[in-house]
Amino acid sequence: MDLLIFIFSVVIVGLFYLILQYVLEKRAIRIINKLIEFNFDKKSDFFDASIAIIDHAILSKWNTKRTINYFLVNKSSVLFDMGRFDEVIRMDGIENKYLDSHVEKKYYKNLILSLYFSGQTERANSYVSEIADLYNFNAYATFFNDKYEVSEKLIKDLMLNDITEKKIVEHYLLGVIKYKQNSVRESEEQFNYIIKAGNRNFFYEKANEFLNIIRNEDSKN
Repeated sequence: MDLLIFIFSVVIVGLFYLILQYVLEKRAIRIINKLIEFNFDKKSDFFDASIAIIDHAILSKWNTKRTINYFLVNKSSVLFDMGRFDEVIRMDGIENKYLDSHVEKKYYKNLILSLYFSGQTERANSYVSEIADLYNFNAYATFFNDKYEVSEKLIKDLMLNDITEKKIVEHYLLGVIKYKQNSVRESEEQFNYIIKAGNRNFFYEKANEFLNIIRNEDSKN
């Protein structure tokens, strides 16, 4: 009888711990998402605040491997949006086995695009090929390998099939493609979308640069 009571107690404690761990993970993830979302709606100065918040969250004693890796991926997203691509590439400590598929995809997207924007095209191409069975990043690979017509179609398909995000990067790439194709008004539409989205990040600044170029060209005609 005492053995049964002991086993029952162990099971109850184990279940309690698992439930507590699950609740804490969900709560931590929900809080950090709200904080990051809040900061993304502000000027670029607040991106550094987002990094500080995530770094602080990572140090919490209540963390699990899953939450730590989730926070690290979110940190890579903030760094990417800031245009700090070298830091995204140098990030370590991320263990894929603790990532849900949508978080893992975000991680690879941040890494691969950071490599492309840093001019490390061959290395980025290798990643695209290596994970092709899991995730399709050909829309980006074709752009950075100068296959603009193919890339345009793939990016548009991607944007139609996935409406969960604002797709700032995709609008930026389409804007560059249309500019290179001399479709200036279509290019302008893409860059204006980024400005209206209001995220004062790297792509906001790049879109502004292109819009200034277009305005200067218009004034000369």
